[in-house]
Amino acid sequence: MNYKSLVIILFGGVLLILFMLAFVSSMYKDMLQIRLEMEYTMITVINDEMHVKCILSYHNPERKNVPKHFCFPVAYADTFSTPVIKLIWMPNIIEQPSLSEKGEMIEWSGSLGEQQRADIKIEYSQTILRNQVVFPLVSPVFPRVNLERVSYRVVLPYTAKNIRCSYPDDVSIQERDGKVIVYFDKTQFTPDKDLIVEWD
Repeated sequence: MNYKSLVIILFGGVLLILFMLAFVSSMYKDMLQIRLEMEYTMITVINDEMHVKCILSYHNPERKNVPKHFCFPVAYADTFSTPVIKLIWMPNIIEQPSLSEKGEMIEWSGSLGEQQRADIKIEYSQTILRNQVVFPLVSPVFPRVNLERVSYRVVLPYTAKNIRCSYPDDVSIQERDGKVIVYFDKTQFTPDKDLIVEWD
């Protein structure tokens, strides 16, 4: 083996090692990001309003307190009014929630402690202008990727008929206590569209 071939082999080996280090570093960085693991949401339609209650279960895997700016998307089409924020709670909240300038998301800041798992609770309401509920699941500002578990409930008046859902194969519909309830439960869930429920 001549000197030139040896240099080429050594150079290729160094490049391979650098690539592997960058790949492992990227994986480790992703592992240490605060991530949403589970989500539980109840949407109740009363007259011409929908009342939304969410519990978002987050995990901070880092060995330090981590501040984070949170963005939570809400429906803002012309079929909905501007959301009214009723409650938001999390440990160590830094900045109180407010609507973005366009009204399409709720924003706030807080921090999670070292290796902490914590539930963030959100409540808001919107006036609906037709028989439709939209709960945004696909948003670049609030990625939902491979969630361990999600549970969505949409509670409709008993008069609701011909109910349609954007996830028709994943929901069940039952009548209970004078209400019509749409159930959506899934594990290892990465949504590809918003949750939309319509009725007559």
